[in-house]
Amino acid sequence: MDCPVCGGPVVRDNGHAPHKIYCSKKCKQRATNIRRWPDSKDNPPKAILSTDSCAGCGAEFVPRRAGRQQLYCSSACRMRITSRRRFKELLDDPVGHAERKRYLRTKHFEKKYGISLDARDAMILGRGSRCDICGDVADLHVDHDHDTDEIRGMLCFNCNVALGYMKDDVVRLQGAIDYLKGGCHYDG
Repeated sequence: MDCPVCGGPVVRDNGHAPHKIYCSKKCKQRATNIRRWPDSKDNPPKAILSTDSCAGCGAEFVPRRAGRQQLYCSSACRMRITSRRRFKELLDDPVGHAERKRYLRTKHFEKKYGISLDARDAMILGRGSRCDICGDVADLHVDHDHDTDEIRGMLCFNCNVALGYMKDDVVRLQGAIDYLKGGCHYDG
């Protein structure tokens, strides 16, 4: 194999470094410089390095990692194409998209809380869609003990976040209650 920068032979040490594509550190640095500063007069012409065509916009680009397949010229181009593909999938098969989304949410609940999405929905209906702390009717979230992963109840977003900010600490919560009543709980 020849070095893409200088054309010299690439020596691999007894099977070590099979990914090595440059003949020296100097050539590797030079290739890096070409990618970073393509218009510099110290760099050899771009034609020395192999270029690929972007699958998204069709522009020619020098892959960041030689030897690996790189389909897009930038992460922005990749995101633009993949988001279009997802939107097209949604338009082509909205029912399948909804089923897939529900399947992924079910797997998430089974993995994180050990319950199915149907069990979570039953917990919400059993509470009349009311938060266990404030009683507001809202979208409810599963509240669990972070030490034991045991489910404690169903809370609205605000109450769930408030408990998280108080780190599920009864002393902190009592301090907040005392503060709201007009006293100072912290003794310094």
